[in-house]
Amino acid sequence: MGWSYVTHPDYGKRILSWSFISGPHLAIWRQWAREELGSLRPRRMWPALKQLLRSTYTLPLLAWPLGEGLWRLGGVPAWRLVLRLAGGVPAGDSLLDESRAQVLSMALGPMALYRQNIFHPPPLPPRASVTCPVQMIVAARDPFVSEASYANLSDYVTDLRVAPLPGSHWVTRSHPTETVALLRDFLAEITEPASSASHSPSRDGAR
Repeated sequence: MGWSYVTHPDYGKRILSWSFISGPHLAIWRQWAREELGSLRPRRMWPALKQLLRSTYTLPLLAWPLGEGLWRLGGVPAWRLVLRLAGGVPAGDSLLDESRAQVLSMALGPMALYRQNIFHPPPLPPRASVTCPVQMIVAARDPFVSEASYANLSDYVTDLRVAPLPGSHWVTRSHPTETVALLRDFLAEITEPASSASHSPSRDGAR
């Protein structure tokens, strides 16, 4: 949803900066996968194939009503297992203690959003059209989204910064302090020049 706003020709102009974690723009991602697979060069095809394998967890979620049925039958224990083993959520995190009703509430609604975004992704933006500074926070051990899948993002974003974190998919739960620090530092870097300029004396005043 954030990418749809940032890449919108009108709304995007209102954005001062944009930070994201493990959330590619799906149309840009598809373009990357098509180009890599279409090259027919093993070195380029392999990262795209690996990313497709990483994304296979979405398949049962996309098949309505199979996804909802699976979640109702065994989604809650599977949710906790994935969070711990693949997601990097630390033991004792309150997210692991959510009730069955809460887990289903968190999962079933976004599942429809998954289908919408994957089958009907936002349009591919023009190249170099995202002009606000963008910070891509990369979780180094993310089992679901690889850094390679962002290889063409700089074709669309004119000011792209990469900030690595040593966590997994739910890095905001395992490394909340580090995540917030990256966001604060990035915002400070973006806003300080504008703030300094607004408070600096004019040439006439300096005279």
